[in-house]
Amino acid sequence: MSSDSDEEDKKKKLMKKSNLPVGFDGKPMPLWLFNLLGLGKQYKCEICGNASYWGERSFEKHFSEWRHSHGMKSLKIPNTIHF
Repeated sequence: MSSDSDEEDKKKKLMKKSNLPVGFDGKPMPLWLFNLLGLGKQYKCEICGNASYWGERSFEKHFSEWRHSHGMKSLKIPNTIHF
């Protein structure tokens, strides 16, 4: 019976951490890494139709995607590094 209670305790601990994203190994990402990558911050791009991106890295990456370049063309703004 102690093994059943141990398994329940492990499930409860995972439930507490379940609101964090899953890492490459299938386990919840450590909180310090989550904060370091800035995944708790949401960035919105008005050019992309208010699309939201979680984390600065994904926001910076979206500038080279088709959605952003199409929005820039629709506004007749050249899609360069300066914009």
